Amino acid sequence: MTNTLKATSIRAAKAWSGDSDDAWGTRPDGDTWSVTYLLQCRLGDGEWEWVVPAGADPIDEGDSLYGSDVITRTISGPGNHADIELTYLPACDASGIAYSYRLVERVPGSYDVQDADAVDTVAAETVGDITYRYVAVEDDGNGQTFTNALRITSLTGTKIWDDHWTGAAPDFESGKRPELVLYRQVADGKPEQVKMKDGSAPARPDWTEEASGAWKYTYSGLPAADQNDKPYTYSVKEDIESVRGFYSSCSKDDSGSTVITNTATILELTKIGPDGKKLEGCTFEISPLDGSTFADNSTSAVKLATNSEGTVRSVAWLVVGGTYGIKETSAPEGYELVQETLSIKVNQDGSIAVVGEAPSGYVQDGTDSFKVQVTDEPIEIGIEKIGKDSGIGLNGAEFKITGIFAGSSVSEERTFTTDSIGSLVGQINLSSVLKSGQEYTITETTAPGGYKLAGGELKVKVCDNGRLTVVGDAPANYSIDNSGAHIVVVDEPIEVDFNLSG
Repeated sequence: MTNTLKATSIRAAKAWSGDSDDAWGTRPDGDTWSVTYLLQCRLGDGEWEWVVPAGADPIDEGDSLYGSDVITRTISGPGNHADIELTYLPACDASGIAYSYRLVERVPGSYDVQDADAVDTVAAETVGDITYRYVAVEDDGNGQTFTNALRITSLTGTKIWDDHWTGAAPDFESGKRPELVLYRQVADGKPEQVKMKDGSAPARPDWTEEASGAWKYTYSGLPAADQNDKPYTYSVKEDIESVRGFYSSCSKDDSGSTVITNTATILELTKIGPDGKKLEGCTFEISPLDGSTFADNSTSAVKLATNSEGTVRSVAWLVVGGTYGIKETSAPEGYELVQETLSIKVNQDGSIAVVGEAPSGYVQDGTDSFKVQVTDEPIEIGIEKIGKDSGIGLNGAEFKITGIFAGSSVSEERTFTTDSIGSLVGQINLSSVLKSGQEYTITETTAPGGYKLAGGELKVKVCDNGRLTVVGDAPANYSIDNSGAHIVVVDEPIEVDFNLSG
């Protein structure tokens, strides 16, 4: 007698959905994906049991399936669909009661199986730090079809522009959008930049404008978990090069979404005199240094002039990380020009840092990190009259000075008389009277009693630094001391001859 096994078979198919042909690289085992299935059977209407080889211990409820003796099969393939058939399965037991068979999928972490039911005995188990889920689907008469849909999430955030009411922020309708860099991480993991399977960056987010004027960005269709079923947390960083002239800061709103605020960089220069008076009409030249550029990528120097408040502002013009030189190119009338160049760098938070030491005349305003005060000293020129015989200062000498004075645009003559200033005798103090770049002619018109007039006239030019240079030759009785700002005029005494006759 020959006993022939009455056999049956089952079919199962695997399909992928919602992952754009594995664009994210979320399918297990790379280009030729592979998914593991575990075999179950039941006798009649009984409970499903795990199928193990003859002689192996049965799997009881609560036992681990990972690494067990349960018979497994693999469905694999390079595309979006593959199937498998298991044959020569016993159709019934010795008493003729029919067996039913089904496959249970060990679900890849990034996916959910559509229309699936968790297995009663073990819905999921964690091995190490990896979670495995087990599900089954109904046989539709043509076998089981496991359709794995990518489990997805989204990321939404807000962008706010703060251009200090200057209109420097881009208009939403212009279509100009900042570049965001997408990151993700699992619990206790490190952030990693999100890349598609081919190494490219993911698609840009969708942007909408809210009634408040804020911009809203949304990334959709992001994988919700890694292949070990660890949930992803997503975040973004802004490419600062895409918002040149602004710096970025991040916060969270009440819903926990990220709010990116782009604030325009500001450099404010305030021009003051030593008495604190704010000075109008000063010009500065700002130049990129060390390969830096302005927000529009230009490199040519920009000239700015102080207003009636003595200030000048550069908004959304300097770039985060850039270094720039600030040089005063013209001072208000009657004031010396600050000769040195101030070097600055724009920090990541938009603050201004002085590179090296600030030259004399520049003081960073401690109350606001983007303000720099520049102090101009008034042009101080002194004239001193002394007697040749005594070397003592003489009051009462009158001098005529001809030229264009501070506050005027035409040449004129003015008269000044030596007098005592404190303990100093024979002094004239010209404070903020003369203008840099102008030439002046100085002539003594009245000598003190008992002294001769100093002959000739002295021609001088006022330099940007408030110092004097002689134009031509100086008359014999005129000189400029080592300070370059003090004229000394020596008068000879009048000599009287007395003839006594008897």
